[in-house]
Amino acid sequence: SMAMNILRNAREWATPVLQNSAFLERGVLTPDEFVAAGDQLVYRCPTWQWASGEPSKRKPHLPADKQYLVTRGVPCRSRVSSLSN
Repeated sequence: SMAMNILRNAREWATPVLQNSAFLERGVLTPDEFVAAGDQLVYRCPTWQWASGEPSKRKPHLPADKQYLVTRGVPCRSRVSSLSN
């Protein structure tokens, strides 16, 4: 919704991109830490992969081909649709 986009943009404006690690203190990653952790995840768990997303929504502090992580083909004994029954 429009209101959510406004709030998201305000949060991103007010929260600068981290330059120094604060993972142990606050549980947040710098862009470099995010990419390194994502690379390890993709290497160790083949269901995970990097995605580039839409060019207009890419963040300049992340590599174009490593904007976010997705997982596909994860084995599951039951699907969400079966939980509603």
